[in-house]
Amino acid sequence: METKKQYNYVLSQGFVLRGGKRDYVVEQVLGKGGFGVTYKVIGHVDVDNIDFDAPFAVKEYFPDICSREADNATIKVPETKQRDVAEGLKDFVNEARRLQETCKLNHNIVNVNEVFEANGTAYYVLEYLGGGDLRKRVKESPDKALTEQQMLELMLPVGKAVQCLHENHILHLDIKPDNIVMRKGRKGAPDEPVLIDFGLATHFNNSGVPTSMTPSQGISAGYSPIEQYSLLRQFEPRLDVYAFSATCLYLLTGKDPAEALSMPAFFDDSIIPSNVSERVRQAIKHGMSKEKDFRTPTIKKLLEELQGEKGEETILINVQSANVVDANKTIESHRKYPYADNNLKDEKSDHRSMQNQSRAGKSNKKVVKKNSIKASKVKLLHQEMMLALDHKATNKTLKLWAISLILSIVGFFLLMYAVAKIGGCENSGSEPSRGSDSTAYEEQWQQQSVPASYASEEYEQAAEAEPAIEYQYSEEKTAAE
Repeated sequence: METKKQYNYVLSQGFVLRGGKRDYVVEQVLGKGGFGVTYKVIGHVDVDNIDFDAPFAVKEYFPDICSREADNATIKVPETKQRDVAEGLKDFVNEARRLQETCKLNHNIVNVNEVFEANGTAYYVLEYLGGGDLRKRVKESPDKALTEQQMLELMLPVGKAVQCLHENHILHLDIKPDNIVMRKGRKGAPDEPVLIDFGLATHFNNSGVPTSMTPSQGISAGYSPIEQYSLLRQFEPRLDVYAFSATCLYLLTGKDPAEALSMPAFFDDSIIPSNVSERVRQAIKHGMSKEKDFRTPTIKKLLEELQGEKGEETILINVQSANVVDANKTIESHRKYPYADNNLKDEKSDHRSMQNQSRAGKSNKKVVKKNSIKASKVKLLHQEMMLALDHKATNKTLKLWAISLILSIVGFFLLMYAVAKIGGCENSGSEPSRGSDSTAYEEQWQQQSVPASYASEEYEQAAEAEPAIEYQYSEEKTAAE
């Protein structure tokens, strides 16, 4: 058993959990995360008149902010976090019961036996899978990587399990090699992969809104898409599509993918081994697109791409009047980058349209198979699309730079104008500066300080009025005498 130095506040070896169906004796800790601890336990099983002990896995709800009481069993919750822990506990129980029903719909989902509450928290009991996870399987392979066929044999059943979850409005949110464990085959059957660890799994209602009170937040570097780094607010299957595709990539390369934040804008498929088929290469590329709008929208469509088309679909094209190359371009551009535009029509509708055009032409017709397009033509179309996107991005950058430059120039001139205006206002009431031209200075001074009307007309009128005033005064004096 792992020591408490590595796992704090875990149940001790030999501790007996009182479940609803049976008692479980803790044998070892399998793992511990931010919201729970997983144990390997031994339970007593009765089958008719035969009794035996069987291994199980038990998941305990135990947030990392909690500790244990003196009995080393009952969880102790900080007073300030009691409401959050209570809501999380309720979500844990609901998700466990939902998983208990969902696992019955697909045998590649880990089976849940029972859900019970004890020690102030909740537990659910799972089947114990001792076959090792996919990471261990890759490391033990001779080439430290799997072949395309081996990868498909493992991942296609898991993809069906994920599809089942999505159909029931559940996102797993933590698909990776460590969470796909092999179940020992029964009656000589080969081992089969099983999807485990639903610690981040979230259920959504019919409106696409999470039903849990505490939103799930958690990432696995290299397997979580960039939008999972923010708060999850709506049902988005593309989250699991990315993680599933990244897991396929790991199985083929033996290396964990780069973290989504450091991924280039467009996925570089050169990291995929050269012996991988173009079909699988493009499926992984679509599934791991950094921008979700360019990503494969559903796990069902991703599985269709990985498996290839079922059967040979044929198109009737008039050799004389129809342009076969254009028809091929239409098909391949949709197949090569089918999710770049949400308004793209389905390939089948394009096929029917071309069939109608071919039937309207002359009678000389030829059957052209969809799979006859050469890989070089597909690559050329992709390169053209990438160049167009790069050109568009470059034009946008240049436009933004030009606008920024124009705004800077306008701002500079406005600043200079404001400075000049302020300077003019400060100098308007002061004595004008004396320059080299004294005449100009005198004229400027007269205009500024002594109005011409006051110096000429008003002064003369005042001078003429003065003798009249004196004469009037002398007459008044004589009359008085």
